[in-house]
Amino acid sequence: MKVPVSWLQEYVSPLPPADELAERLTMLGLEVDAVVRTGAGLEKVLVGKVLEVNQHPNADRLTYCKVTIGSQPLDIVCGATNHKAGDYVAVALPGTTLPNGIKLKKSKIRGVESMGMMCSEQELGLGDSHDGIIVMEGEPKVGSSFAEAFDLLDDVIDIDLTPNRGDCLSMLGVAREVAADRGLTVKRPQVEIGPEGGGFDVSNEAPDQCPRYTGILIEGIKIGPSPAWLARKLERAGLRSINNVVDATNFVMLEYGQPPHAFDADTLRGDKIIVRMAKPGETIKVIDGTVIKLTPEDMVIADGERPVALAGVMGGLETEVSDKTTRVLLEMAFFTAIPLRRKSKRHGMSSDASQRFERGVDFEAIVESSWRCARLIEELSGGRIKGGITIADGPAETLQLYQRRNVSIRPSRAEHLLGVPIAPSMVRDKLTALGLKCLEESDDSLQFEVPSHRNDLEREVDLIEEVARTVGYNEFPNCIYPVPFTGESRGVQRTERIEQIRRFLEARGWREAVTYSFVAKESLKGWSDLKPPKIANPLSLQQEVMRTSVVPSLLTALKKNYRRGVTEVALFEVARVYGGDHGLLEPGRLSGVLTAPREPGWRGKAPNAKDAASGNRDIFDVKGDLVSLLSSLGIQDAIWERTQKPSTLHPGFASRILLNEIDLGYLGVLHPDVVDEMELTIAPVVFELDLDAILQAMDRKKPELKMPSEFPSVTRDLALIVPANVEAHVVEDVIVQEAGQWLESCRLFDVYRGDQTGGEVSLAFRYTLRSAKDTLKEKAVEKTEERILAKLQREYGITRRQ
Repeated sequence: MKVPVSWLQEYVSPLPPADELAERLTMLGLEVDAVVRTGAGLEKVLVGKVLEVNQHPNADRLTYCKVTIGSQPLDIVCGATNHKAGDYVAVALPGTTLPNGIKLKKSKIRGVESMGMMCSEQELGLGDSHDGIIVMEGEPKVGSSFAEAFDLLDDVIDIDLTPNRGDCLSMLGVAREVAADRGLTVKRPQVEIGPEGGGFDVSNEAPDQCPRYTGILIEGIKIGPSPAWLARKLERAGLRSINNVVDATNFVMLEYGQPPHAFDADTLRGDKIIVRMAKPGETIKVIDGTVIKLTPEDMVIADGERPVALAGVMGGLETEVSDKTTRVLLEMAFFTAIPLRRKSKRHGMSSDASQRFERGVDFEAIVESSWRCARLIEELSGGRIKGGITIADGPAETLQLYQRRNVSIRPSRAEHLLGVPIAPSMVRDKLTALGLKCLEESDDSLQFEVPSHRNDLEREVDLIEEVARTVGYNEFPNCIYPVPFTGESRGVQRTERIEQIRRFLEARGWREAVTYSFVAKESLKGWSDLKPPKIANPLSLQQEVMRTSVVPSLLTALKKNYRRGVTEVALFEVARVYGGDHGLLEPGRLSGVLTAPREPGWRGKAPNAKDAASGNRDIFDVKGDLVSLLSSLGIQDAIWERTQKPSTLHPGFASRILLNEIDLGYLGVLHPDVVDEMELTIAPVVFELDLDAILQAMDRKKPELKMPSEFPSVTRDLALIVPANVEAHVVEDVIVQEAGQWLESCRLFDVYRGDQTGGEVSLAFRYTLRSAKDTLKEKAVEKTEERILAKLQREYGITRRQ
């Protein structure tokens, strides 16, 4: 939204300097992208008066003029023909650099010396016209600055609005914000409201999508150029001047944020307007020449025979205002946001009008802004309004949805969320300044009536946000105001534990990623059994469903890094997935991907994407990180079992993590087929853990503090011959069980396969025993080892390696 300061000042004044105003608007939540000074670069262009116009002696199409700028008359050669003696013109002297980059100098044109240039709009960057020079109205002071005399000097503030602030897509909307901040009053336009009825036949057959539609018929119109004041306002706001009628509609759209549309009434068939849904097979050619195939989901404005506008988006070409127009039907309506947004995206069309309807317009200002536009058209075109305004409303219960609403706010709740003391009087004053009306006030509750132009204020938290931004976020202290925790302390505890997980992984060299929750349905294939929810209005085919796994998103990020030559990638993300799990609609996940090549020859092998145990940081590195993470969270008895799920993992390098038969997630190497599809040369390691299950396990597993034993430990190595079908964790479990309370640690430190093992596997474990009561005797240690070997032999056929 481009806001000319001179125009804004018509509604609220006095205003501070533009830069100060821009900074304050940004602090209010209306982010300013830039402040542009119009008329800059025209300082050396002066007002001149034509004294004589003579024919050029050597060229039929050139004139030879004498022009004064308050001193000795200048001889200037001109190629235009729209000037005469006595006209006031814009004169650029030698040495002036024009906005188009041309630097003027004394020159001879067809043998006649020219001491400057009389400029056109195009040459000064004021428009596209170059058919003639600028001829100024009135009698400006000769020799004065052209930019000042032509009212070019202005500051334009370019505001980048968030989608919820559709009320500020208007001059009055921005004026309301400034007035509330500075304690001023908004000066609204004085509009003469006329009667109802007696104009044009209008019927509304789609009240759910168009609760209100109005029409005013204006006759005796003469189409022509707009006055300079109107053209300048529109141009500074980013719109070009077209003609007096169209410019009036654009002016009111910018002023009120309510988009009007003018039909050439003589092109409407059947002398009627119908708001309805499109019929199968109907088409419409809109103003930009595009032919649109309509569907029954599209709401249109139709005459007695055909659609004449894609409602709320763009008018039809056959009924647009032209130079021949003498009668205009002025439309003003309220179109509901969601269906209109879907229609706009479905046809790939956007306009200044649709941008406002998509964000929501002011229902209660429709009649006023319609009369504002109609009176302006009367004034500019010499027309006259026939009868009054025709209003086609939906049922009362539909209208109630878009009118004023009541919302309550508790100062104690505001204090809790904002972290600083909030007095009820402050709440009342700040919200009243924004146009809300305080209806009731008690010890800890205030009820407000929200004006219809603030359709984004629906809940208590919305009002709290209004208080915060009008106070100023920069006014809040850096320290946190102490507020006692109540039932929300569990949420705080969850946040702290997740932060603990983040810090741990970051310390291990992982980097946190934040990826989109919207993904292509095809990318989830094989990763999860959950059914991905569909997006009703997807931004693209690549964002058509809500993800059921975070891993595909991280793999996409990895691939982008890989294409840019970044091959050492370790990313993790804490996020939610969708589709339901464990009774949760949005279960939490801790996911990660890793690919990082080591030097060739490490572990005796060269890197190979087909070999999951190649010279890359491999699955065992990641497993080590996860085991340490779980241990730091108090989860030390998780079991790792070989798995075949998900199918996107390498069948020989995939493991599922179990805790007391609760599935905590999986870890594995990407399947070679998936590696080929992604065009990678290194097989990434991926994992995805059930964050909610981990946090619940932390609740059940309370940390225990133990006094270190003062007695010496005994460490033994146990080399075993293990059948190939017995997994290492089974052996470790037996050692842990039989060693009992003496066991201090146990780990696998060697794996050997060779001719000496006869097709079986040699596993070597190192375990440490220590008593908290006395020094362990050799005999007790040997009995413990005998129990371990006996159970391994009895249940699994495992023997000691000789």
